[in-house]
Amino acid sequence: MTNNASTETRPAPIAVSFASSDLRHAARLLRLSWTRHNTTPVIAMVRVVLDGASSKLSATDLDSQITVEIDAEIKTAGTFLVHLNSLASMAEMARGRIRIRQEHQAGEAGKASLNLLIIEDDDTTIRLVDLIEPSDYPAIDAERMRTDSRFAKGADFEMAQGELLRMLKHCRHCISTEETRYYLNGVYLCRKPEAGTLRAVATDGHRMCCADSEVDIAGFPSTGVIVPTRVVRALEAILDSPANEPVRLEVGECRMIVTAGRVRLTTKTIDGTYPSYEKVIPERSTRLQAHLSRSSIDKLLRVAGALGHSKMINPAAKLIPSKQRIEISNHEGSDASAPAQVSADPNMAPVAYNLRYLAQQARVTPEFTLSTGAAGDPAIILAPNAPDTLWVLMPMRA
Repeated sequence: MTNNASTETRPAPIAVSFASSDLRHAARLLRLSWTRHNTTPVIAMVRVVLDGASSKLSATDLDSQITVEIDAEIKTAGTFLVHLNSLASMAEMARGRIRIRQEHQAGEAGKASLNLLIIEDDDTTIRLVDLIEPSDYPAIDAERMRTDSRFAKGADFEMAQGELLRMLKHCRHCISTEETRYYLNGVYLCRKPEAGTLRAVATDGHRMCCADSEVDIAGFPSTGVIVPTRVVRALEAILDSPANEPVRLEVGECRMIVTAGRVRLTTKTIDGTYPSYEKVIPERSTRLQAHLSRSSIDKLLRVAGALGHSKMINPAAKLIPSKQRIEISNHEGSDASAPAQVSADPNMAPVAYNLRYLAQQARVTPEFTLSTGAAGDPAIILAPNAPDTLWVLMPMRA
């Protein structure tokens, strides 16, 4: 009598090898879209898809996903999951090629069989129990996203990596960290009025950055998109390439796909309405102009600790035209100052600004000019190394 029961047919075990340097680079990028503390084990995994002569490694936090394509020597194609920490640790230790293969271990008496994932180089071997099926991985499908109706009327354009990186870096220190105003927790990408070119805006209510480009963005959503802070940081790392190859941006309603070389970032954007930032930009005035440098501001910031300002969140720095100084003081009457090139209308009163904000601005633009029309008006900041960007800074009480 023939037994119809047959052993379960398993796909051929995967076998592949990578250059350790390629795997290290991929792991560092994948961490940008990976959550260390989560309650869903599959989110801690990297999905590896082997097809042809290359492999695609993906990590996601459910809101965004980074996919990195690297070269590989593939003996058996397929898809598997591996914990990012295990992959990254092996990549950091190894100096030659890293080999990964699957192995089925039959169970002994009273024990279940195991599926193992073996990661090894010439010296070290890591054996991981393979418990999660690749089909359980919550991948964000970029191709499916492109067919979504929210992408139908979006924009698809290319620009230099360095240009987008410049805009993001100029904006980052102005991003709000207040969770109650979640719609300010990122960089707002929109069309520059009348010009129809790409503009990036960020504000925390006390300062604002407005960075422009010459990139035409026909079809860009009229409401713009708000790129979350975490995605902004990821993009800065992805775009920090010496080759300055073009980066492709596909932007739709609450969705965005960014492709730079062999790296693709797919993300949700913040679902909210950005405030009318243009109303905050004042008319340019030369009633008071101050030319400031990072060296003088950093010295003043260090001296502030001697006056007890290290315990203060927002120390005020006062621009005093008559003394050509920038000055801070404490409630006891002690003060410290540094030289500052200040020119002002004779009737112009001294103006104070948050010293920490000035220090953060100086890290982005080591030299800049601050100008305002009155003591209570917002100031405009311009810098010689950023001709396409302006910043707005609100004054404060001294």
